[in-house]
Amino acid sequence: VKDGLPASWERAVEAAAKRLMPILEQSRDRVGVVLSPHFSNEDNYALAKLARDMWQIERIYIGGKMPVPERADDILRDADVSPNRRGVKAIAGEGAAGVSVLAADLASDELSALVILGHDVPLSEDALAALTGLEAVIVISDRDVGIAGRAHVALPAAAWAEVSGTMTNRQGITQRIHPALTPPGLAVPAWDAIRRLAIASNAAMTYDGAKQVFSEMTQAVPELSTDWGRDARPIQLRFAGSRG
Repeated sequence: VKDGLPASWERAVEAAAKRLMPILEQSRDRVGVVLSPHFSNEDNYALAKLARDMWQIERIYIGGKMPVPERADDILRDADVSPNRRGVKAIAGEGAAGVSVLAADLASDELSALVILGHDVPLSEDALAALTGLEAVIVISDRDVGIAGRAHVALPAAAWAEVSGTMTNRQGITQRIHPALTPPGLAVPAWDAIRRLAIASNAAMTYDGAKQVFSEMTQAVPELSTDWGRDARPIQLRFAGSRG
């Protein structure tokens, strides 16, 4: 919280809610959320639901790394280096804006608070300076880098290799991801971090697993429908002649 001081989950989400609640009560049109194409559909759905259905705000942005045109080969490699942009767009809907609109809104003093999923939000130095002047910046991230360093409260999220969920590729195929590792420290799946933040802000979000988020999401966003399938256990591979 604040200047990089460690905190328990309870203290962290209480600090986040303490900053957010007065703004939500007085001028919720000045609060925005930033979704991330580097996180699962379930993570993004939970944050979009918290924003629209519970906090009743409509400022939805999509962050993530910028496309790299020179890497595209029209076969396997795409200019978009994020794994889940199509899924996030389906969840966010037509009203969501990109990073350029976020930067313009920051520059024109349209925002008082932001809740950001992920550390990859490519803003200019001027936009970052404006971000620093907001009353509340809450970042849910798997790494303490980038925009997470500008947060009033940073909540630790598990990385893609540590969670169950789904992602949707550029062809619109929604696929399962399975945890291969246990999240370190106090990190939890981002949907769970969002659930904790929701409860701290007096919003009734009661998910108890990624599958429950998935089941609700696929009813609300038919484009993301697929079969959850069985949970896969991590396996170890050993190559002949190796010492591994």
